[in-house]
Amino acid sequence: MWASARASATPLRAALAAAALVAAAPAEAGERILVLMPHVAEVLAAVGAEGDVVGVVQHTDEPASMRRLPRVASARGVALEAALRLEPTLAIAYTAGLPGLRRLEKLGVRVAVSHPRGVSEALDEIERIGRLAGRPRRAGRLADGLRGRLEAIRARRPRPPPRVFYEVAAEPLIGVGPGNFLDDVLREAGAVNVFADAPVANPRVSVEAVLRAGPDVLVLPGEPRQSAERARFWRRRFGAQAPPHLPVPPDLLHRPGPRLIDGLEILQAGLLERSAEAPR
Repeated sequence: MWASARASATPLRAALAAAALVAAAPAEAGERILVLMPHVAEVLAAVGAEGDVVGVVQHTDEPASMRRLPRVASARGVALEAALRLEPTLAIAYTAGLPGLRRLEKLGVRVAVSHPRGVSEALDEIERIGRLAGRPRRAGRLADGLRGRLEAIRARRPRPPPRVFYEVAAEPLIGVGPGNFLDDVLREAGAVNVFADAPVANPRVSVEAVLRAGPDVLVLPGEPRQSAERARFWRRRFGAQAPPHLPVPPDLLHRPGPRLIDGLEILQAGLLERSAEAPR
């Protein structure tokens, strides 16, 4: 049950007392971090700050050790009393508008927002989160290594670039538009997004619009069985001229964390292979 303004006085006093402890914590003490977006958990673990995380948002599943931590937030907001009982010193969220975040800040918790718009920004964000967690050198080495792999990806881009429909969701049918993080992912892999000129970042599209767009490759994120079902769906719609489909692991590509480059390498290898198979 999420905390509300009608919570009893006793829990609220306990929460305020916890906030006072946060404010009084010595500067040299290690951070006590609330992870309010799953990719932040992966970054913190990769830079050696996994042990500083005291609470996480729902759907935090990597690394596995963080699945045992208290869930103190969801897309609906922060469970304020549960969060403050953990005596956090730092909260990292995806948006400053997350309900409850400003209240945390007023009670003495440092607040940071991590919302990279593209692949290069995601690598820069690894360094920033590392600095926030007191691990700047390790974060810098990690980011530099990932940048080297990104440069190799850019050097291998397929020519000509394949035109791709990336199916974000099936019901309703959602593609990728301009300003979507995945639009930059496709660009870095060397693909042309068939809905790059859509009016919104997450366009709801029709089957007919996808058929008219004539993609060379269908990128279908999801578990293998789910991707196979969607591939059969599209084969029935396209008929004999159905483009090849490419199943991809969504967590690697949808989260702007240290595994993003793994996902990009998988995506690009599949694009290179399937571009040669595409009907002309």
